[in-house]
Amino acid sequence: MKKVMMSFLCLFVLAACGNGQNNSNKAIEGNGGEPVNVQPDKKGVTEGRLKPSLVETKREDNTYNFEYTVENQTDKSIHLTFNSGQKFDYILRNEAGEILKRGSEGKFFTQAIIEQDLEAGARLSFDIQLKDLAPGNYRLEAWLTAGSEETDYKELLKFTIE
Repeated sequence: MKKVMMSFLCLFVLAACGNGQNNSNKAIEGNGGEPVNVQPDKKGVTEGRLKPSLVETKREDNTYNFEYTVENQTDKSIHLTFNSGQKFDYILRNEAGEILKRGSEGKFFTQAIIEQDLEAGARLSFDIQLKDLAPGNYRLEAWLTAGSEETDYKELLKFTIE
């Protein structure tokens, strides 16, 4: 009986830890890096309805800019729960598959739970800037850290520097 009561007490305390904030935005822009838990809203929208994309936006001198976007392509709002200040991550690989850069490496993120609704047609957009790359073939992988694995919402872009 004591174990049941302690379990109930623990669940009650954990449930009370939410911050109760709900921020809705039509378009959410950012340039950080953060794991995001995407959960279905109460109307049954599933995670599989977020569409990722990754495009190169600009090249100047030896600076390469990319944009990683995840768009809600449903007709319903999707509830997002951010478990920290990180919303996405990326890896840059050379043609041999070796990791040259990981976006979150050496960074610290706030440890706060933030809840936000991604409205129908809205998107999350993140800028990735890479500098001083030698000539060669590269593979940039970016993903929303919302799912249970790194492969959730992953998008891949191959590019060459001559």
